[in-house]
Amino acid sequence: MSDISVSKENFAEFGEKVENVIEFVSSCNSFSEIIDKLCIENIRLWHILDDTVTLKKELEKPDLNEKDRIEILERIAKKSFENVETVKRRSIFKKAIDELFIMNTKSIIRGNDSNICNENKSYGRDNQK
Repeated sequence: MSDISVSKENFAEFGEKVENVIEFVSSCNSFSEIIDKLCIENIRLWHILDDTVTLKKELEKPDLNEKDRIEILERIAKKSFENVETVKRRSIFKKAIDELFIMNTKSIIRGNDSNICNENKSYGRDNQK
């Protein structure tokens, strides 16, 4: 899919890091590669949310001193920032998947071939020769 690019205009709302993400997305070889990246962002988000819940439970401890409370609040604030950045990346990948699907579908309707990239990796002990 190297001939399919994602326009910068579609992602302008996501800030300065957009150009690097667009460059990455347009360098992906297949839908499955972008979907893999989206799955990774989903897992990151789940970890961030789990960590935030754990930190909030720590705040509820009755014997928590002020210094620890401030440290936990700072960590929660950092997790909130990570959450926003992760959601932005997820949105970019989701939009890229939608756009690539539409572009690929239009290409197929026009009679062009679809870019399907079979994975050529060897797994397991039998392949270690």
